[in-house]
Amino acid sequence: MSEFAEVIEELRAFATRNSMILSPELARAVWLAIPSVRFGGDVFDAELNRQIRLDRLAAEEYAGYHGIKADRVEHEADFIVGLYLMERDAQPA
Repeated sequence: MSEFAEVIEELRAFATRNSMILSPELARAVWLAIPSVRFGGDVFDAELNRQIRLDRLAAEEYAGYHGIKADRVEHEADFIVGLYLMERDAQPA
């Protein structure tokens, strides 16, 4: 597993633990959008980039189906990524 894939797995686990106040539909869309929000789809691995783009598209489609706007998904995902980075940086080395 690549380093980026490991970070994505860690971020998604963090999102699962920290998105309980969101509706299940919004939480799922955020979970899908996390890698795109964190890395923007450019991780020097063609297959992983493809998966990140597909996950982002799936997040937007899923959210839209449930009446949730894409910018809300991005905002919530960005917030969770920020929490993750703050928590990671606060941990002693």
